[in-house]
Amino acid sequence: MPLPQDVLNLIELNKDFYRTGSQLPPCLKLGKTQEETNHCRVMDTSDEQPIPVDPSRKPLKPTPKRTGS
Repeated sequence: MPLPQDVLNLIELNKDFYRTGSQLPPCLKLGKTQEETNHCRVMDTSDEQPIPVDPSRKPLKPTPKRTGS
């Protein structure tokens, strides 16, 4: 089913929307050093814990399967 003509006209008018700059202010407020380096630091707020590794050459144990799968 082809698109209606008004939809095709809108698509044609806005085909390069991502190439033009926005007139609205940015939502992220970056410091001067971040703008110059283009690097954003992300705080590590995860509660992950490392898994202990046994470096010996013992054979690996199979991972237990989920019950009911």
